[in-house]
Amino acid sequence: MAEFTFMKNVLAAFGRGSVRLFRSNAGVSWQGDEVQRTAKVVVLENPRAIHGWPAGTADLVGWQSVTVTPEMVGRRVALFVAVETKSPRGRLTAAQRRFLAAVESAGGRACVARTLDDVAAALGPPGAPGPSAATRAGEPRGRPAVIGQRPTRGV
Repeated sequence: MAEFTFMKNVLAAFGRGSVRLFRSNAGVSWQGDEVQRTAKVVVLENPRAIHGWPAGTADLVGWQSVTVTPEMVGRRVALFVAVETKSPRGRLTAAQRRFLAAVESAGGRACVARTLDDVAAALGPPGAPGPSAATRAGEPRGRPAVIGQRPTRGV
């Protein structure tokens, strides 16, 4: 399955319940008043740069709602979530590795996913309630969960 098709499937499956994911576009695009258009060229007047997320940002970002422990007054909070979708042979760039590691080290959830089961392993089944903060407290920090691959030294 193509990576873009897989990404759309992840969005459809994990668009409700405790997880909310959104497509994140990295890079720069342009908008303005269209003057001319051909099959390969669009000419704009009054062009304005639209800056997306920085290079390396995961394909999908969002949050996962969790219920904090009674010691934390029982409030629900949202953990930042980053899912980098990859085809079975796709590889992470250095910038993607750094982004996923930064999310994890800040207390969020980050994973590389090649199947819907990989996403479910990292975030729970689609539509499921989020884990408690107590469950998250004992998890290791500093490197992303690379789903569908054997653990290696230094992501």
